[in-house]
Amino acid sequence: MELEPYFFENLCMAKELWDAGAGSSFFDHCGSYPVDTEDYYELFYYGVASVYEKMCSYYNEEKEIETLVFFDPLMDEFFRLCREYERRKGVSGENNPFRRHGQREIHDSFGFVDYCCDWWLYDERHGRPRLIVLFDCYFYGHHALPGAVVNSRSELESQIIGLKKALAELEPRPVITLPVQTERKEAA
Repeated sequence: MELEPYFFENLCMAKELWDAGAGSSFFDHCGSYPVDTEDYYELFYYGVASVYEKMCSYYNEEKEIETLVFFDPLMDEFFRLCREYERRKGVSGENNPFRRHGQREIHDSFGFVDYCCDWWLYDERHGRPRLIVLFDCYFYGHHALPGAVVNSRSELESQIIGLKKALAELEPRPVITLPVQTERKEAA
């Protein structure tokens, strides 16, 4: 029996998506596909589309560039908490350790040595927060992209937990004042 060349890549992608909690959406779309299918690129698109709430895809035929745009309430929450942290700490976005660390970790997620791929994580200054991934016709890292997208989501979740904890520590402790009774009245 001969297996298709993408058999193990499809299997690994499905396992990675399942472990990340995105497997249910992935299998809803393509659970009936045989794992040794030749439809690797279709499975790839379903895989990356199942990680975030919404994904749009555009292809520029003239420049031969594919653009994937991901939107999710998780990104909205991350940048909302970043703004709150920056406001309360009096720091700029560039000096916010959560924003810097999150972007660095996401950068590392997409650092799978392919010069034909680039990405940006945009905050609300450019419209709704979103993750944009670009790759050209020479891109050969399709097998690694679903994992990178999963890792970017995991990093945002981790940074949100850290931001909530840091903001809770910045909460002023409420001071409870009790009324002072100066005179007691006796019942008649």
